[in-house]
Amino acid sequence: MGKMSYQEYGRVRVLILIVILIIIGIYLCNNDGSASAQEQTNEAQNASYPMPPDEVLVQYMRQPVEKTLEGTGVVYVNDYNYEQEVLNADRPVMVLFYSESISEKYLNQPNPSRGLAGLIKVLHDRFPQIKVCAYDVRNVCRVDEKGNLTSWDDFYKLQKKYPLKDLPSILFYDNDNGKMELEGKKTCGFYTLNRLKANIDKYSMKIIPNYIL
Repeated sequence: MGKMSYQEYGRVRVLILIVILIIIGIYLCNNDGSASAQEQTNEAQNASYPMPPDEVLVQYMRQPVEKTLEGTGVVYVNDYNYEQEVLNADRPVMVLFYSESISEKYLNQPNPSRGLAGLIKVLHDRFPQIKVCAYDVRNVCRVDEKGNLTSWDDFYKLQKKYPLKDLPSILFYDNDNGKMELEGKKTCGFYTLNRLKANIDKYSMKIIPNYIL
């Protein structure tokens, strides 16, 4: 077989380039279609879970964390059962690290932990497949009457065991013993109704494609 001429070599290169471009075009079209279909599915599923009435959300933000988490099947965890209940769980897990008020004076006032408890409550109602756990940091950290940390040394010790940036926090774990990447965590809580509703929508849209479908 003779050597390929320069013209023939050029034609072959053009044909190869055309094939490559066709393959890339097909790949991009399929991916765009899948992404669009996935977005539509996410929106449809999110729309099927209506936002609770404002008065219910306000109640969540004002009542004790433990009251809000009633009915979620919450498991209260500590340093001794965390591995069993969270890391070895057979399904995705949300873990609330919280600190409640220790004074009746603040019994019916919003605080950051109660805001995050409201978020977990609604997410659980929408996605009961996700296990709910809660870690009361008052058992290991000193707090004031509002439930705020008074010793960062206590918190630093807690950070050595758990990937916390602040308190209160929600940690998300998948069912393969790896941390969820919803953003990893939601920290610092919130006091206002608007922020609670915004985070419900935000996290619902992230949970659907990553951990439910």
